[in-house]
Amino acid sequence: MCTSVYTLGRTEICEPPSLTAHAFPMPTICSFYGIVIRMYFAPGEHGPPHFHAYYNEFRATVSIRNPEILDGLLPPKQRKLTLAWAELHQAELLAN
Repeated sequence: MCTSVYTLGRTEICEPPSLTAHAFPMPTICSFYGIVIRMYFAPGEHGPPHFHAYYNEFRATVSIRNPEILDGLLPPKQRKLTLAWAELHQAELLAN
């Protein structure tokens, strides 16, 4: 059962309920080179500040304060691009 279906490039992604447990959908805040960045903001609701990166069938949770992969997996090139993006936009991400 899918609770959320979205398209990344030509791939349709179906997220099971465990990945879409938020009361509100995560908005896409950026996309580049096929990588989609999503972030959900709810003060005090969960864990350290982070965002979610999606690339084809890969997904990862990325820390904002110390850009690193907290959970999940991205291919090496996309991992490097995502972490570089996180460093460039760190101040903006922490402000939101």
